[in-house]
Amino acid sequence: MRWLIWGVTLVLLAIWTGTAAIAAAVADWLASQGTGALEGLRDSAAIELPAWAQTWLALVLPTEVLQALTQTISTSMDGVLAGWPWLSSALGWLATLVWVVWGIGAVIAVLCALALHWIGSRLLSNKPAPKAYAG
Repeated sequence: MRWLIWGVTLVLLAIWTGTAAIAAAVADWLASQGTGALEGLRDSAAIELPAWAQTWLALVLPTEVLQALTQTISTSMDGVLAGWPWLSSALGWLATLVWVVWGIGAVIAVLCALALHWIGSRLLSNKPAPKAYAG
């Protein structure tokens, strides 16, 4: 049972670490892009969907809904572009925050595994509980 507890803990910690590493890398990449990467989006007035996406979405969504969706995306991009200088500086701190949250989660996972290990050793031990000393 102890092997199972620690095996599951290690697998969960590996997944947790991989997710944190990917999130931190994405945050660093976004922070390093600055405003230059988004200048091309500022020039486009509307979002053009690829032909295959338009064909597929036309089967699923009415035309009015599709137009409203593309207008919403375009308006949202304007908001992102307006706030990008502030957002890019905040993203610089996001990678650090990701690793702090990872550390807290890792400590909690190890503490839970230790508690389960202790509980499992008490429940599965063949020894009777110690009796009080009668002196």
